[in-house]
Formats: sequence, C-alpha cells, structure tokens
Amino acid sequence: MDLYDKNKAVKEFYDFYLNPRNEKELAEKYKKLIIKEFDVARPERSGLKFSVAKRAIADFRDLQPSPEVLADVMLTLPECACKFTYIYADMEEAFYNYYSG
Repeated sequence: MDLYDKNKAVKEFYDFYLNPRNEKELAEKYKKLIIKEFDVARPERSGLKFSVAKRAIADFRDLQPSPEVLADVMLTLPECACKFTYIYADMEEAFYNYYSG
C-alpha cells in the first residue's frame, strides 16, 4: 500500500486497471501533455521537445489502453507539430529530422 501512495506511476497504473472506464479521461491527460509542448496559443511557453511528447505516448502505451484510444493519443503529436509549423512558419532542420525519424 505504501508503494501505491508514494509512487504516482504505480497509482496511475493500478487505478487504470481497477477502473478501465476512465481510459478516455486518462488519454486526455496525456494529450494535454503533448499539446503543451506544441502550444500554438502560447508559443513562448512551448517546449517543442519531441522527447517529452514521445515520453507521454510511451507512458500511456505502458498502460495498455485500447488500440483506438492509443492511436488517438499518438496522432496528437503529428497534428500539433504540423499545426505549429503551419502557423509559425518554417522551423530548423533538426525539427524535421527528429519528426521524421
């Protein structure tokens, strides 16, 4: 029980498996993490770090959600990255290299 109380990742894992109906709520949490990295409303606060966005996807994938919900979370990254580049013009070459590979 101590591990459950002290470790946020363990708590989230067990909460998800004990109550899988909150899958979409949990997906929204991870989508918000990705959107925050490519925030078009506040570009000065955007981290533009693919590593943070990919880590959010990997953490969500570890919970083993349904394929449809996982795909929805995964598609958030290219949607946000494309929207950011569309609004704020061309990015550095490293941005595209990381995105494509």
